[in-house]
Amino acid sequence: MTPLVDWTAAPFAALFFAFAEDHVKGERTHRAVFGLDRTVVEEYCNAKFKTNPAPQLQFYRPITNDNPRLVSQCGLFTLAPTGKTIEQWLAEHFKGDSVPVLTKYSIPGTDRPEVLKALHRMNINHLSLFPDLYGASMFCNLRLELSR
Repeated sequence: MTPLVDWTAAPFAALFFAFAEDHVKGERTHRAVFGLDRTVVEEYCNAKFKTNPAPQLQFYRPITNDNPRLVSQCGLFTLAPTGKTIEQWLAEHFKGDSVPVLTKYSIPGTDRPEVLKALHRMNINHLSLFPDLYGASMFCNLRLELSR
């Protein structure tokens, strides 16, 4: 368990990560992609936690381009207050709001081949998201798997 949650500002990259790994049949029937309204959360935190930032949900974006993976994946991290999940924190601070701050998109796992092929046509694959030897080898393995 970690207080840091890895996000991406690229929705199609998130979809790729949800479908990239193959699971044993029957293990999982759906894949999920979550959307977080960062602007609403940051505005709320800036207004409510001016003097004490500790109990707020914090966002961290790497400030350098030292990690090519984070750059190509549009990486971003959130840090929830100690002892709380992001879902718990959002439920506590946004209960009763009419606009959802956290949205879950559920996609049938059986759509995996079609989703990955569509993402590949958009150049969203292991090779573009992991610009290294690992990405190249995973790209080849997945292309072989999908061509069967």
